[in-house]
Amino acid sequence: MQVKKFLRKQQKKKGFVFLRGKSVAVLVIINQKFIALTRQFRVPAGQWMLEVPAGMIDENGNFIGVAAKELQEETGIIVKEENLNFLGSFYSSPGGSDEEVLMYFVEQQMSEKEIKEIQNKNFGDHSEEITIILKEINESNFKLKKGANM
Repeated sequence: MQVKKFLRKQQKKKGFVFLRGKSVAVLVIINQKFIALTRQFRVPAGQWMLEVPAGMIDENGNFIGVAAKELQEETGIIVKEENLNFLGSFYSSPGGSDEEVLMYFVEQQMSEKEIKEIQNKNFGDHSEEITIILKEINESNFKLKKGANM
């Protein structure tokens, strides 16, 4: 673990910071009907979680390229980089981590056959167990507003 001290206007601030760097996340809307989410077990949370497809940025700093690559690896959905729209960035847990998430958005048209091919299919590399889940937008919005687990 690395500890840094930050100075601001001659005031010392002490604390621990989990250094992760930047990551990308992609909000995918399919046929204006579904949100594409990934389901994977997260050890810190101790449970299976639904998340937007995401991943850490590599050394080359090609944010949009990493976003397209992560989307394909985690969901099987292939998009052109120029179709990804940058929404902005945010810190996922600013009280303890320096991780900045760069959020992208893409609308994707898929046939029923293509949807069936990816829905509930396992993706990810050998160390990941990722399943793509397609949630109807109305159902997802309701649960998000209620703060319930999806």
